Amino acid sequence: MVYIPDRTANDWNEPGSVWRLALNMGTGERPPDRIQRFDTPFSAELRALYPYIDEYSVAYLVRFPDPSTPAPGSTARPASQTATATEVLFIAAGAPGQMRFYWRLDAGPEPPSVGDPGAGEQPATIK
Repeated sequence: MVYIPDRTANDWNEPGSVWRLALNMGTGERPPDRIQRFDTPFSAELRALYPYIDEYSVAYLVRFPDPSTPAPGSTARPASQTATATEVLFIAAGAPGQMRFYWRLDAGPEPPSVGDPGAGEQPATIK
C-alpha cells in the first residue's frame, strides 16, 4: 500500500505521470503495459480482496509484460537460458521521491522495502 498525500502526484495511470513505474525480475527493468485506476466507490469484490482500502483510497491494477523475454535493450539472456527468478523488484520513482518494493518468490528472506523523499521533500540544512 502506498500513501501519496499530494493528489496531483496520485496519477500512476496518466501518460504524463510524475512517476516512472518498473518491474525487474532479473531480466532488466520493464515498464507496465497497462495501468487501471480504481476510484471510490469500490466494488464489493475489491473491498473483500483488499480490506484496507477505504473511501479515501485510490487503487491501481498495474500489469507488466511477460518476463520470459529480456527487456528491450537489456543484455540479459532469455529466460530459457537462465534460472527461474527468485526476487522481484517494483520501482516507483519520480521528482516526489523513490519507492522500491522487494518480494522473494522462493519464501526466502526479503530485503526491506525502502522509500526516499525527493529533493523538495528533504529537510533544509543551515550552513
